[in-house]
Order: sequence, then C-alpha cells, then structure tokens
Amino acid sequence: MKTKILFFLIAIVPFTFAQSQSHSKITIFNDEGNAFTLTLNGKTINESPQNRIDADELTQSQYSVLINFENKSLGIVKKNVFLEHGNHYVFRSFANKRGKQVLRLFSNSPITDLVDERAPKSTRRDQVPHEEKEMKTTPKPVKEQPAARDAETPSRSKEGQHTEVTMTMPDGSKFEMSVKTNDGSTRQEEMQMPDNNPNTQAAEEVEMPQEDIEEEPVIYVEGYTGRIGCPHPISQKEVSNIINTIENQTFSDTKMRTAKRALNNKCITVEDIGKIMNLFTFEDAKIEFAKYAYGFTHDVDNYYMLYNNFTFEATIEELEEYIER
Repeated sequence: MKTKILFFLIAIVPFTFAQSQSHSKITIFNDEGNAFTLTLNGKTINESPQNRIDADELTQSQYSVLINFENKSLGIVKKNVFLEHGNHYVFRSFANKRGKQVLRLFSNSPITDLVDERAPKSTRRDQVPHEEKEMKTTPKPVKEQPAARDAETPSRSKEGQHTEVTMTMPDGSKFEMSVKTNDGSTRQEEMQMPDNNPNTQAAEEVEMPQEDIEEEPVIYVEGYTGRIGCPHPISQKEVSNIINTIENQTFSDTKMRTAKRALNNKCITVEDIGKIMNLFTFEDAKIEFAKYAYGFTHDVDNYYMLYNNFTFEATIEELEEYIER
C-alpha cells in the first residue's frame, strides 16, 4: 500500500512544479529610488515609471534590457543578459563612481513561491490599482487529469482553487488528495488516507518542504569586497580546459571564436580573463576579448588590473570608454 502511494507521489510532483522550469523571471530595482520604464527585446514592460519592476514568464535565453529613467538627466541604461529557465534573476541599478547609472546582477536563485525581500518594493503612487493587482494575480485553475481505470468516479469540488480527488485502492481502502492554492503565490498540498479499513493506518498529512533560498556568501577572490557581476566563477580546471582548447587552434579568428563561445552562460574572474588574453598576440585581439568578457566577469571592480596586458595607452582608454558606455 505504501509503495503504491509513493509511486503516485513521484508521478504528481514533477507535474506540480513543471511550469516553473519552462520560463525565467527578472526583477530590477534602483538603489536611489529613481523611477524608470523597462523594455525587454523591444517590448515595454511597464507604461508607468516605477523604481522596482518584475517581469515573469520569460521564455527566451537572452534579453536586451533597456532602462529609461523618468529623470532624463540620469540617461539610459542598456545591457544584454543571459537567463536560464527556472531561475529568478534580480538586478540592481545604481550610480557608479563616475555618477553614471549601471546595471549589475544582485542575486540569482531558483524560482520558488517565496519573495526575495532583499530587493526594495516599488513605492510609486501611480502603481497599478489594488483591484487590478488582484485580477492579475488570480491563479489559473488546476487542470483536471483523466481518472485512473481502477478508480471510482472521482469527486471534484471547485471553490476558488480547491480540488479533491478520491480513488479506491486494490485492498478496498480509499486514497484522497487535496490541492489548495491560496492567492497564486503559495501552493499547499495535503494527502490523507482515512481509516475506512481496520488494517489501514491512520491518516497522515504530508507537507512539501520549503526551499530556503538564503545562502551563505562564498568568497571566490581573496580580499575582494567590490561589486559582483555574476555569482559563481568557473573552476580552475574549466579555465585550463578553455586555455588548452584555444591553444590547439591554428588561426587567430578561430581562437577568438573559441574563447567567446567558451564564456557563454559562464562566470569568470579578472585574473582568469588575463590568462586567456595573453593567448592573443596582437593588441586589437586582446581589446576585443576584454570587451566581450566584461559581461561575464565576477569581480568587475578589478577590471583595471587588465591594463597591464596592453601596450598602448589608447587601448586602455578605449576599454574604459567601453565599460562606461
């Protein structure tokens, strides 16, 4: 009896959470409380400027982010971001040391029903009215599944988002499942097996464990306390594999394509970027790779350390202008 219930649980859990793995989510907020409008791949997300914006149901792996501030003197922020389905990415917009607004990754965690309280909530007075919020957050009805061949006619009652299913097991006992959805952001599942048969055990309630998204910070660059561009740099073994692959290429163009492809959807430290840059002989190839690798850098405030890899002062100025732009 317990074995059959276990098999049933294994079958329904992937179905319950499958939707959260088919898309990604972005949250962007501004440190100084400046309101802005957000555009992703040419589509405007919010018509009314706010200082925090959530964009859900993102099905593409790469997005062009455009931030237009309500205060025109702050300028426009543009950035290309790479997303993995099933993850919630939080970005923060803030003024750098030169007073220009930039966008940096704040946190990255699996999509759950929990809200990341670290990102400030929007305080704009022209937010969507309360009635519209309730309409937008109304959860979708639970899709009914065909009844099993050896089950009695299931009794299903809908009131809001409450579904009950009753089935008769081979030994004559009954198996009941109740799925409740409160407000669309919290999902609770209970399983009960009434003691209709003297040989069966008492009903038990099964609660799905909640995943804690809080993680202890990990230091990847000793002594570094600056801004984080991406959370988890690749290991030294991966860096060595990338270097060996590039060295095995004959032509400079092939080496450049290999180096860029190796960084796709990865994170790397400034020190390791310098190792790869040294594989290129000419200055123009080094600056091309340095510009490309900036978007995949963990310790972004250490990027000035790459200046020693260049021969000409003009190349250093070109890299500085690219980073600020």
